[in-house]
Amino acid sequence: PEALKEIEEVMEEISKLDPSEIEESMKALMEEELIASAMTDTLEMLAAADADAATDTDEQDWDKILENKDVILEAVIASGSMSEEDIALFLKDGDAWEEELSGIWNELKEVVQPDIAGHGHGEL
Repeated sequence: PEALKEIEEVMEEISKLDPSEIEESMKALMEEELIASAMTDTLEMLAAADADAATDTDEQDWDKILENKDVILEAVIASGSMSEEDIALFLKDGDAWEEELSGIWNELKEVVQPDIAGHGHGEL
């Protein structure tokens, strides 16, 4: 009964919305879904990274990141973790954003790659 009441309340709220508000909400949800999907893809690529950093797979993963660089930038901006100065720079200069992504990608690969010798410092 409680869930049914909540559903009825939501339906009532939706019925009060202007069609343009509904359309705007749907667009926002779709954009959020696209950003979430791009972030999930990136995290999956990182999780699949292995000690062989120079493989074709690594290059393919980097290509996927570059294909989604604008969506990734939007997600980072939306997260609030970037300074206004950096936002302005990266929105203006796509090469600077690619450079930043490359640095992040290389750092993340180092973090997630298994330690071959098991020493925790990448020593053989």
